[in-house]
Amino acid sequence: MARGTRLYTVLGVEKKATKEEIKKAYHKAAVKYHPDRNGPEASEAKFQEVQGAYEVLSDDKMRGLYDRYGEQGLKFAQQGSAMELATFEPMVMFCILATVAVPLVLFLVFLTLRVDHKVSWSWGTTFVPLWIIEATVMCFQFAVIAKILSEKSEDPEAPSRDWTAKAAVVAEFIKISCIVLWTVLLSLRMDEHHMWDYRQVFIPVYIYIVVDTILSASQLTVKYYAQHCAHIGTPVTRRGYLKHFVVTLVGMIRFPIFILLLVLKLDGHLSKSWWHVAMPYLIVAGLALVGVILSGIAAAAQGEPFGEYVAILISWGFAFVPFILVIAKCDGADISLAVCFIPIWILLGLMCCGGCCLAMVWPPDMEDDSSESVPIRRSEHETTREDTPESPSNVVIVVGDDEGKDENDKDASPRVPAEDAAAAAPEQTTTANIEDID
Repeated sequence: MARGTRLYTVLGVEKKATKEEIKKAYHKAAVKYHPDRNGPEASEAKFQEVQGAYEVLSDDKMRGLYDRYGEQGLKFAQQGSAMELATFEPMVMFCILATVAVPLVLFLVFLTLRVDHKVSWSWGTTFVPLWIIEATVMCFQFAVIAKILSEKSEDPEAPSRDWTAKAAVVAEFIKISCIVLWTVLLSLRMDEHHMWDYRQVFIPVYIYIVVDTILSASQLTVKYYAQHCAHIGTPVTRRGYLKHFVVTLVGMIRFPIFILLLVLKLDGHLSKSWWHVAMPYLIVAGLALVGVILSGIAAAAQGEPFGEYVAILISWGFAFVPFILVIAKCDGADISLAVCFIPIWILLGLMCCGGCCLAMVWPPDMEDDSSESVPIRRSEHETTREDTPESPSNVVIVVGDDEGKDENDKDASPRVPAEDAAAAAPEQTTTANIEDID
């Protein structure tokens, strides 16, 4: 299926459908799949999917984002990230890549030189590239906040961002600010300008954890899970919700536990090794690794493609192997930081090359040239009815005279007897009485 077409298929409309056509299709589908009307639980997932599709397609901004970039664009927009402002434009992507990737490489190089005692710079100098990245991200996030708080929907019936969504974007800005403040305090402590305890240096991190926990707690609800399933097109199940709940909860508690152990270790209150400090992430990563391997084996046994799982394992190796090596170095292993970062150097090289190529060729033309979607010319007096043997879906019923139309329009719209057209009237009456369905 072409990118940006699935939600139209859910509502049973074409990609060039008007707002009124989308609204009528939503009302019709909502009545058809509403649980209170149909009873079976099988319609609940479809009803949630219909609601999710209407929420996107009834909003001009979200619909445009979906038409151009598909559901991946909607994910970035829902997160309120800086990429929403960039809207994936190729040149903007290239600028972001250059602005963030180059300082990131410099920071890793500076950090490697400083830790391996190749230079005698202060930690403040070492952190300069990192602060450039943080300042860039803060500028983008601040622009997103200003844009979202000032936006007003031209269509009063279209769903707009509620206060919780706006608060989530502001919370993300607070989290970034906490990270910036923490790096400043950390550099002052490591340069011994101020001999604070590390539990004081990590105060911004505590604030970050509180804000992040509040945001993550909203993802534990059934409503959030149902909306998430509607957007990605998966059914709502008890087993799926339980898995979502456990994964989200583990993600909420692993970072606070790690920070607690890290602060105790740095302040000398914990005599355990660095492997014990990293245990929260080691356990979670081990369980995730086992889950991916078992899923890949199950997919291969059923004859399904398992390349996705191989790609996940490779990505996991690039991300986690440096973490293992750094822990070993902190625990006394004779390894230079440059060796620990070898997978990162490889990954950054691939990302820079791939990102430059991607910025030049992506996104492709999003026009749907598929022969499955043929535009139908409609008049302001037309009406349609359900697909029946007497009324195929590719026939347009036109009611009224043909004044004001050229000859081409007359030929493009087949006529039917007035009594056949009247048969479609009960369907319009039905949809007019369900305005209260959200």
